[in-house]
Order: sequence, then structure tokens, then C-alpha cells
Amino acid sequence: MRRKMLVFSVFFLLFSGLVLGQSYSHDEKMYFGEQEEIGDYIVEYSSQNGDDVLEIGRWMDTSFRIMDQVENDDIYEREGETLNISENLSIRIGSSGWDRDGRFLNLDIMADKEILSSGEIDSSAPSKIIVSQDDSADIPFTIENTGFLNQTYNLSVDTNASVEASFSFQDFNVTEVYVEAGEEESVTANLEVPENAELGTYKVRLIAQNGEKLSEEFQMEIRGAEVEREMSLNIRENYMASNPDETKEIPITVRNSAGFGYRDDSTGAALENVEIEVTAPDSWEYDLNPEGFSELDTRERQRSMLTLDVPAEASPGDYFVEISASSDKASIESPSEIRINVREESGMSSVGLVLMALSLAALIFVYRKFSRR
Repeated sequence: MRRKMLVFSVFFLLFSGLVLGQSYSHDEKMYFGEQEEIGDYIVEYSSQNGDDVLEIGRWMDTSFRIMDQVENDDIYEREGETLNISENLSIRIGSSGWDRDGRFLNLDIMADKEILSSGEIDSSAPSKIIVSQDDSADIPFTIENTGFLNQTYNLSVDTNASVEASFSFQDFNVTEVYVEAGEEESVTANLEVPENAELGTYKVRLIAQNGEKLSEEFQMEIRGAEVEREMSLNIRENYMASNPDETKEIPITVRNSAGFGYRDDSTGAALENVEIEVTAPDSWEYDLNPEGFSELDTRERQRSMLTLDVPAEASPGDYFVEISASSDKASIESPSEIRINVREESGMSSVGLVLMALSLAALIFVYRKFSRR
């Protein structure tokens, strides 16, 4: 019997040493009433039915099992004692006390790296993104280290789509990112879609791994390359005459002419963030309504009205107004030009009116004088 006990003791010591050699240690200061998750274990230091309780439980499948429990004075009298919860988790009871935040109990948690390591990955990108051939997409995401150990996460992308993935962190291209315990870091995944990529919808998983594999999944639809982007301007009048201190209204039509003349709309692409640009002579005021359009679909056209004020002090002669337009991926190659001829104000019109009035008065006088005879 004594031989069996001796053999068992030696085996236990060897086994404990093996486990301890693979364990990591973390000091935890638990306040009364708190609960701490350690992997699938839960450590709670609280009051139950009026008793002080240090309880360690574990989720096993769908049920919760109490692994160990220490109550009342035993908690404080067993300072320095180790609770062997399982083959990969031990908890040494430390000192207790009070501080400004309340009553606390120090615990030394010894566990496998996998138990002390946990994290979350999250992306603000939509659940489905659309990318064209020969284009790219940037996917922002965050990695939060919710565990007790500082971690270096290896970054990768898992997908059947023929894309080239890279990662950027603080303006550097990286393949891994370091995240301290309790902190989070923001990373951007860049997905380059080659020109010959197969069309279709694919699942894409962003992966951050260090023992535990964190992943975020979304769908990516690859569409055919947008082969044409083109826009044009139509101005009704390219020449007009004006007097000083006169207001002119000039309609401007912007058209997405990509694919124009084809039956298939897919030969063109929508224009986004269209802006109309006006260059007027110095001291000439103008108003443009609207100043642009958020989007123009293929073959769509929209009108804007340019209201131009000719200054009262404008000298006679020709003046030129340039009008152009641009969008995110297309622009007008050459601006359109409007020539405005400011005419010289003449006093002959008022003189003519005076002469006409005098002539009419003379005729009336003559008529009345001779009609009395």
C-alpha cells in the first residue's frame, strides 16, 4: 500500500511539474461582488446567502458546473494555498484587504496560454461589398485583446476569390499586429481584385490568430470591369450680349455619356460626386444651383442654372466665362467657354425720344392753328 502511494505521489509531482511548466501566471485583484471570465471558467468573489464565497465554475457544453468553492473564513485563512481546479488551471489564494474601491482578494491565476488568451475582431464594413475587376476595396477592422496576456496576432485572409490581400497598421504594411491585454488596435485589410478575376459572390474571412483564431466574415461580389467613364457638358448659348448691371441666366446640362450609343448599360459606369466648376471674370458675381450632383447613372443628364451678374462698371468689350465639370473618376477634358459682349450704353435713345416728342408737339400745334381757319 505504501509503495502504491509513493508511486502515485511521484506521478502526481511529475504531472504537476509538466503542467506548471506549460502554464502562464496572472495576478488578479478581485473586488467583492465581481466576476471574472477566464476562458470557459468563471471566478466569482461575492456574497451568497449572507456568506462570503470564492467560487470557480466552468461551462461544459450547455451546463454550468461548480469546480471549487471556498466560504467565509476559509477564504482568508487559506492564504497561500493553491486550488487545483483542473489539469490546466490552478488558482493560488493571496492576501485580502480594503482600499478606496472596496474589499478585495488577490489571486494568482496559473493556466495554459489558451485559457488566459481571448480576443474579439470586429469590422465596420457592410456584410456584403461590391468590387469590380481591376479594382480594390479597403476593409477596416479592430482587434480587441480581452484576455490577460499581451498578444501578437498573425493576420491573414481566407477566401476562394482570386484576390491579393495586404494589411496596413499606422501607415505601415504589416503581417502581424501587437495588442496589449485589455487594449484594441485598428487595422485595414486591402483586397486587390485582378483584371481577370472570376465574377461571382465569395465568402471572405479576416483572420487574426495567436493560439486562438479570431475571424470576421463578409461577402464580396466581384463584377465586371467598368470599361467606360465619360461625361459631357451642354450649354445652350455660347455667345450673348449684355448691358452693364444686367443679370443673365445660363442653363448648364451635365450628362453621363459613358456607353452612349450602346444598347447595354453595362458598357458604362455611374459617375459619383459630380461637381460643376465656373471661372468668371474678376469682380463678376455668380450663383450656381445646384453646384453638382451626388451621382449620375449611365446616360443620365441633370441641369444646373448659372445666374451671372454683369457689374454696372463693366467696360464695353468681350468677356469670357469658363465652365467645366469633374467627378471621382472622370472629368471634362476641355472646359466650355461662353463669350459675353458688354455693349456701350448710348445716349442716342433718349435724344431720339426727345426729338420725337418735340415733333409730335409741333404737329399738334400746326394742326390746331390751321384747323381754326
